Amino acid sequence: MSDNNRLEKLSNYFLINVFFLILFGVIMVFSASYMYATENMGSSYHFLVKQIIFIAIGLSAAMIFSKLKILYLYKHAYKINAFFGFLLTLTLVPGIRVVIKGSKRWLNLGFMHLQPGEFLKYTLMLAAIRYFENFNNYTPKQRVIYLSGLVYPLAIFVVQPDFGTFFISSLIIGFIAFLSSFPRKYFYSAVVFGMIGAFGILISAPYRVKRLFYISRSVERSTRQRVSGYSILSGFC
Repeated sequence: MSDNNRLEKLSNYFLINVFFLILFGVIMVFSASYMYATENMGSSYHFLVKQIIFIAIGLSAAMIFSKLKILYLYKHAYKINAFFGFLLTLTLVPGIRVVIKGSKRWLNLGFMHLQPGEFLKYTLMLAAIRYFENFNNYTPKQRVIYLSGLVYPLAIFVVQPDFGTFFISSLIIGFIAFLSSFPRKYFYSAVVFGMIGAFGILISAPYRVKRLFYISRSVERSTRQRVSGYSILSGFC
């Protein structure tokens, strides 16, 4: 079997897995939202329809991006990352942002809420790959300028706050730096300062410390909530 045929076969398996994941997600959304949508939205299919619309948008975007060559994305990694970094900044602007339970993570587009941080996970990965692989070729000034494109979104995540995306993005950047030709002395220094910074962020809010010490209680509460909840599928159990 040639490499092209093997790659095509693997691609087909991947698409089949994606299809079943989407199907499973649609079933779970409908199952969990049926009663709430009936009582509060006037239609039991309210969230199901929204989910299908977003799936259509996502599949369309996936088809467009599948036509882009990875070298094109690599070449424009800094620009793409800067664009989504700009969108991330807009989440701090009153009137445009959407605040939910104190977190400023979303933009109000009218017909939907957009969370730029989800896109930054990927654009930061692209920008980090280009930065660390070309680090030794950059001048000191270029190193600082391009590094700011990686650090700035992390700072915005802290301000929002969105600590989950902050830690995931930090791990992505750190993992890429470790695998690249990035000088080890700089890497280990960044790890030390990063751990100190992460610890500072952790203890800066008492509720996060309490979550660590009382995680077992949280698990028990979430278990009770799941038991007391209702979905269509639970009716068959």
